[in-house]
Amino acid sequence: MAVTRQQAIQLVYALMYGAPESARLRLDKPVPSRLAASVRRLLDEDLAQARAGQNGNSASTLAFYDELPAGTGHEVQYTSYRVFNLAVAHELTRFGCKQGEVVDLIAAIQDKLKDAFSRANDSLQTWGRTSSTKTGEDDPRSSPQKRRQQLKIFLVLRRVEATEHAVQYYGPSVEERERLNYIEVFDSPVKLAAFLSEELTGGLFGAFVIELSELAVRISELVQHAPVRKRGRQTSTPPANWGDVVAQFRVRDRDHE
Repeated sequence: MAVTRQQAIQLVYALMYGAPESARLRLDKPVPSRLAASVRRLLDEDLAQARAGQNGNSASTLAFYDELPAGTGHEVQYTSYRVFNLAVAHELTRFGCKQGEVVDLIAAIQDKLKDAFSRANDSLQTWGRTSSTKTGEDDPRSSPQKRRQQLKIFLVLRRVEATEHAVQYYGPSVEERERLNYIEVFDSPVKLAAFLSEELTGGLFGAFVIELSELAVRISELVQHAPVRKRGRQTSTPPANWGDVVAQFRVRDRDHE
C-alpha cells in the first residue's frame, strides 16, 4: 500500500511524537509546521541530489522514492518501506545531521534498511497489530512476545570530528574538523553491545541508536489507516440557511435596477 506526500508526513509525525501505542490517535492531528517543513526538505534534497547526478541508475541512489517523479502535477506515491526510510532520516536530523548528509547516509545503507524492514514485518507483531501469522503460536518459544524480545534490529550512528591526526591518516580526502560519520545496522542486542563496547573507547563517549524492527511494523500498520488528504484548496459546504443569507443581496440588486 502506498501513500501521498502529505500522508507520509502525517505518518512520521504520528510515529515520532508520542508513545507508539497512541500513534494512530495522532493521524488526524495537525502536523507542526516545522516538522512538515523538515520532512519536505528531506524529500526535496533527495530529488535534487538524484537529478544533479542523473544517469541510468539514478533511481538506485534515491533514499525516499522508488523512481524519479514524472514531472509537475504528478502525485508521487510512497511505499511503506520508503516512509520507514523517511522516519529514520527524520530522526537523524533531530540528532543533528544536515539534510544532505542524511540523504547520503540513507541512500548508502538502503539495502540494509530494506532487509530490516522486511524481516521485521515477516516476524513481528506489535501490541496494536491488526493481523499476524498464526504459525507456531502454540509454541511459547515463538509467541509474539518472545519474537519481540528476540528480533531487535538497531541502526547506530557514530560521529567524530576529524583531528589533525585523522587528516594525516586519511589524506586530502578529509579536512580538519570535518564531521566523520559511521553508520551501521545490527540485528541483535548482543551485536550492538559488542560494537559499543569496542568502539566507545579512547575518548568517544556516545553514539545515536534507533531501534528499527518495531518502527517498521508500526509503519506497516499505520499506512492502512492514513487519512485521505486531497490536493489543492478544499471546497466548503454552504450552510443550511445559505439561501436566506444571500436573498437580501438579491433584493438590493433589484432595487437598483
